[in-house]
Amino acid sequence: MTFGIVKPSLLVASVALLVLLSACSPSASPGPAAGTTPAGPATSGGAAVVVPAPYKGMKDPFAPTDAAAVSAGQAIYTQRCQTCHGDKGDGKGPAGSALNPPPANFTASPTKGKFTTAQDELFWRVSEGWPGTAMPAFKGQLSDEQRWQVITYEWKLGGG
Repeated sequence: MTFGIVKPSLLVASVALLVLLSACSPSASPGPAAGTTPAGPATSGGAAVVVPAPYKGMKDPFAPTDAAAVSAGQAIYTQRCQTCHGDKGDGKGPAGSALNPPPANFTASPTKGKFTTAQDELFWRVSEGWPGTAMPAFKGQLSDEQRWQVITYEWKLGGG
């Protein structure tokens, strides 16, 4: 039996899928909390999003100019988020192109605006994942501080 050479495009797709699967939480993402409206990754789909307690009203403790928080967030983002959300935060990472719905684009409205208007929603989504998408929950993998640092870095990617 002989084996042919693997086509580069198949190899890249396979590696991207493996990286995506290794970055995902091993547990299933929870469904939406009672009284909430699921939303797509880049927008709230026009529907009102009700952020559940204990996330409601939370604010990022880091300023977008906090160099230490941005640097820490960048390191985490590079390891855990970049594969889907891309180098620039535009949702065009190597694994992101295979996802439906696509990953959030932090550089485009309305997601970009959420860094100032809906920080609690962003923290909730990073913490609990996003039902109906490939976005995993990071609450069991990253501390509160680390999740806020990632959001602070994403804010910078979005132009904050």
